[in-house]
Amino acid sequence: MAEASPLWHITGRLAWDEARRQGVYPWSTRGVTFAEEGFVHCCAPEQAPTVARAFYADVTEDLIVVEIDRQALGGVVVRVEEAPGTGERFPHLYDPLPLDAVVAVRSLQVLPDGAVRIGEPEQLSRG
Repeated sequence: MAEASPLWHITGRLAWDEARRQGVYPWSTRGVTFAEEGFVHCCAPEQAPTVARAFYADVTEDLIVVEIDRQALGGVVVRVEEAPGTGERFPHLYDPLPLDAVVAVRSLQVLPDGAVRIGEPEQLSRG
């Protein structure tokens, strides 16, 4: 995983909209807060379908992928670590996700046949 590649984080659209209203994104992963986990789960774009199928296939709410610009993270610690027992490495943010580092949002769907559909980037409103 190249250091310049974007980081992706999968979440529910309602959780993202609430974070935008509050100015703080409190989540690590599905149903687990940053405070509970100690980091924010991310993935590389090419890992998103596998992560979506493994952890979000049963979710009925609208899902999105937020794209994080590594350069905009400032002093946020990013570690690429192996997921236990998988041999696969994933990026983790060891600080809360700064909302200003998110440069794009895309819809995400896990279809009944296991296919994953990721939409085109949506316009982000700032402010």
